[in-house]
Amino acid sequence: MSNKINITTLRKIISEEIANLHEGADHDTASKVMASAVKLIAAIESFKESATGKAKAETSSHLDALENVLKNVINSPMNYVDTPKPTAKKVSLRPAGKVM
Repeated sequence: MSNKINITTLRKIISEEIANLHEGADHDTASKVMASAVKLIAAIESFKESATGKAKAETSSHLDALENVLKNVINSPMNYVDTPKPTAKKVSLRPAGKVM
């Protein structure tokens, strides 16, 4: 087996690294974001039921807009999770442990 990396192997390595950028999605955070959105919608609905006419009149357009955004969060929670910045990896075309 040759210790040299040819262009085909290098392309394969780069493709695998790019594919790995999407691994490790933060499903735990997405779940927490979605649960929080559900609680906020429940709070908005509770407010709408118990609010006075003036309070409803002043807040309804804002609360409706917020409720729509929260519904989007519930439908696609992964869109609202911060993605970690990829870390740079050092790549060497020399075999490990060999000094030229």
